[in-house]
Amino acid sequence: MKSVTCCSLIALSLAMHPSVAKAQGEIFQGDWYNLDSFTRGCTKLSISGVGTTWLINGWGACSPTDCDWGGTIFYPMTDFASPPLERGFAIWEFGFKTSYLSVMLVGNQLMADAYNIFHDGSGRDYHDVYTMAKGPSLTIASSGPSVVVSWSSSATGFTLQTCTNLSAPVTWTPATNAVTLVNRRFTITDDASIAVRFYRLQKTN
Repeated sequence: MKSVTCCSLIALSLAMHPSVAKAQGEIFQGDWYNLDSFTRGCTKLSISGVGTTWLINGWGACSPTDCDWGGTIFYPMTDFASPPLERGFAIWEFGFKTSYLSVMLVGNQLMADAYNIFHDGSGRDYHDVYTMAKGPSLTIASSGPSVVVSWSSSATGFTLQTCTNLSAPVTWTPATNAVTLVNRRFTITDDASIAVRFYRLQKTN
C-alpha cells in the first residue's frame, strides 16, 4: 500500500511539471557503475528515456555473472532546496520482495539508497548505500612476475587498452591477453617486466 501511495504522489508531481521531468531525466541518463567493484549489492544502473518517460535497469552481484533486475519506471524530480538537488526514485517488485531505490546526483557521482523489504516474514529487510559513477573502474594488483588487471563483469562492451607513455601523442593499443571471468570480474594477466605501463577501458559499442 505504501508503494502505491509513493508512486501516485511522484506521478502527480511529474504530471504537473513535465518539462522539469524531462530535463532532470537527461541529467541522469547513461550507465552508472558501483565504485565498490566487490559489492554484494547493486553493481550497475542504466537510465534511459524519451520525453517524460524514463526507465531504469539494475544489475545485482551474482555468480558467475551479475543478475539482471529488469527495467522499471524511473521518476526524476527536483528537490526545491537552494541550490536544487537532483533526485530520482524507482521501485522493483520481485514477488518475494520489493526494492525501493532513491538516487541523488552529487557532482559527477550518483548516490543511491536501496531499501529491500521482504514479504516472507523473515525480518531480513535491509538498507544499502552505493556510490556510482559513469564508467567502470579498474583494479590493478601485482602477482609475482605478473600484474592482474580487472573490472566488473557488469561493464560489458569495453576493451582494455594499454600504453607505456602518456606524453603526446599518446598511442593506446588493445591488450591482447586473454580475458577470463574470475569472481564476477573480467580479468587480464599481463607481464610486469615493463617498468611503466598504463591501462584504460575504452567503450566499443
